[in-house]
Amino acid sequence: SCGTREMGDAQLHVRHGEGLWACQQYKKAIYPFVAGEAPESLCSKISTTFTKQGDTPLRDQYLTTGVCHFLAIENMRDANKLFTEFKKANKNTDTKMVRFCDQLLQCCRRDATDLFKDLVNSILKELQGWSDKETVYNLLMGPIGQKYFQIPPRVNPMMQMMQQLL
Repeated sequence: SCGTREMGDAQLHVRHGEGLWACQQYKKAIYPFVAGEAPESLCSKISTTFTKQGDTPLRDQYLTTGVCHFLAIENMRDANKLFTEFKKANKNTDTKMVRFCDQLLQCCRRDATDLFKDLVNSILKELQGWSDKETVYNLLMGPIGQKYFQIPPRVNPMMQMMQQLL
């Protein structure tokens, strides 16, 4: 039983995220912070971990992943909170991925399907160097596209063929 909250005890998720972050498993730590509804804690971890000049791409990568995870579970309030806190806590926020997060949040507030598709296509090159590029892309074209823009999820051609046979 998850208790009174749909995703379980929020503080337990946050503690799990903090433990993973302490073990430098940053990619795995993001979702527990999201499930724990803790955008301030996630922002603090991102901002204090990636402080060097060369860490800006990693910092932006974890911000983007966090925003996408929040949006995927339809928590726009915390996605906006994470983005706002990030802009306050960091100096160099005029980067392509930070602008992408801002534009993504604005698109999700409106019914702007064509703009969303163009926005996702514009960052495909940026995602190529990421170790978790599939996660972000799958979140964008899966739950985010489905929930905010009614874009049907992509179906693997083999799965489509199997469904037709059944």
